[in-house]
Amino acid sequence: MPYALLSDGRGVTAKSYGVKRGVGPLSVASRKTFLIGPDGKVLKRWDKVDVYAHHTQVQVALAEAGLLGEDNVPVRGLRKKKKKD
Repeated sequence: MPYALLSDGRGVTAKSYGVKRGVGPLSVASRKTFLIGPDGKVLKRWDKVDVYAHHTQVQVALAEAGLLGEDNVPVRGLRKKKKKD
């Protein structure tokens, strides 16, 4: 895939984005989507995810942000690479 996906097994990111619910070991994250730009800022947040239409909503938001290539695929290199010494 030309973009990064996040795995958050310990729930640290879910807690920082305010989507973790529950108490103690029974905590779960609610289903949300965040579009994060190359600079690390949240460009868009979807609180209600319709599994049948969501891919189109995300694609439109990517296009509006100028993050889609000519083939309607998210552009590569959205994350800044660390400089090698």
